[in-house]
Amino acid sequence: MKYSSLVVVPLLLSGCGSDSTPDTAGTPDTASTTADVLFSSGGSCAVSDSSDSTGTAAENVTTVASTEAVNCPEDLAGGLDGPGISNTGNRSLTVDGVTVPLTTAIFDSIFSNSTESIFDLQLHNGEHRSLVRTITNGSSTATRIDTGTYNASAVLSMELAQSGATQLASGSFDVDSTGTSSNRAVDVVFFIDKDGDGKPTTPEEVSEAASGNINLSGTAPDWVLSLDITLQNGSALTGNYTGVFHSD
Repeated sequence: MKYSSLVVVPLLLSGCGSDSTPDTAGTPDTASTTADVLFSSGGSCAVSDSSDSTGTAAENVTTVASTEAVNCPEDLAGGLDGPGISNTGNRSLTVDGVTVPLTTAIFDSIFSNSTESIFDLQLHNGEHRSLVRTITNGSSTATRIDTGTYNASAVLSMELAQSGATQLASGSFDVDSTGTSSNRAVDVVFFIDKDGDGKPTTPEEVSEAASGNINLSGTAPDWVLSLDITLQNGSALTGNYTGVFHSD
């Protein structure tokens, strides 16, 4: 069983932060930031069972701050504690004459086979937090990954689809929701905080890409990304990023 989601959550979390200076090498920070504003969240859970054997449940948790047991059907209660991942690279995005920095890039494989593969990329100027939990019982294993983007004023989320590749390779990806291009960018969404509350709370702060191009060069995880797209609201969005793409 597997599910996945990317949900924009206008939620202010309090009481779990402390002052810190972000890490500059793409490794977890030593403490949470004071703001702790959840910008967006997502997750997935997969269960595998190689036989019918049973045994005593043994929990193996890999996480930043919790040892909560995994249960695939249940949603994660509350937020994700820090520290998280930030400052994996640099450059910026420009929209309507306003330039915002890009400091953190996240990479995830959504679907992959020899015919076509789809990959999720997120670029933002905040902190990426994740909680990975596994539990085994005999040969049955459930693995759940919960993720959240915190303290960001701008987030660019995109899915890149590539034909004939099992791993993401460099190339030019046209914004295309029809599925006719061998390399295409689908579900490209841009969030920007215009009212200063740290959350996408108004329709004017969220827009999908209508046309344009995203170019990817280099080799994973050290990608170089540049983009020139037009949003559905008519705004021109340009930008680039150089650095590491973090994968949970």
